[in-house]
Amino acid sequence: MNDVDLAGEILTYTESLGVIEVRSDEGNLLTVFQPTADVVEIVTPELIGPQGPQGVVGPPGPPGPPGPQGPPAPEFEQTFATAQTVWTIVHNLDAYPVVTTYDLYGFEISGDVAMPDRNTVVVTFAVPFAGTARLKA
Repeated sequence: MNDVDLAGEILTYTESLGVIEVRSDEGNLLTVFQPTADVVEIVTPELIGPQGPQGVVGPPGPPGPPGPQGPPAPEFEQTFATAQTVWTIVHNLDAYPVVTTYDLYGFEISGDVAMPDRNTVVVTFAVPFAGTARLKA
């Protein structure tokens, strides 16, 4: 039986009929070697030289797969049942949303959109309209 200190762990190896058994310091069998040559070299940390220089960086790999779809954008909808030239919408989306306005028949209508803050939209029309404002953050 021979002992080798490998990075603080004592390994024991025995040779019998050309077979080498390596065991941990608790006696557990770690590996068995059956050399095919007459020379067997056991490398210990003391026999390892300094690390060589870094090699050349290889080309970048292919892009990875796309990630999962994120959650849908928050939305807000407000209906104005009576015709007005100014629609003030307090939405609390904490964002400057995309605003689309529709008349009562579902046709898209255009107005001047102002956003005095992240939670308020003011739409001004040239003539009074009743309809719906849809906001998407």
